Amino acid sequence: MVAPNILVLGAALLAQAADLPPQRAHALANLASYVRSGDMPVELVAGGPLNVRVHFELSVTPEGRVSACRVTQSSGVSQLDAITCRIMRSRARFEPARDSEGRPVPDIVTSVIAWVAS
Repeated sequence: MVAPNILVLGAALLAQAADLPPQRAHALANLASYVRSGDMPVELVAGGPLNVRVHFELSVTPEGRVSACRVTQSSGVSQLDAITCRIMRSRARFEPARDSEGRPVPDIVTSVIAWVAS
């Protein structure tokens, strides 16, 4: 009698897992926290006040790594656009997205980074 109870419980747990909604990838930290003060090129800081935003899209692997970055709205400063993507590819880490069965899957994450120098 014990074995059938274990099998029934196992079947119930599998049924619950199949009912999980898919989950999007989410960063392990605020994406802006991956940008350090020394990342801003000195010549841009010396050039006077700067306040721009880079809108971007990240492809996140099932392992939670960034496999690609694409600028979706430029800051108008191509150097900062490129630096933003370089930083996100090398530093950003994610809890991967999961499908309805709880398996890690690829995902796309969009965000914005503000670059400010005074």
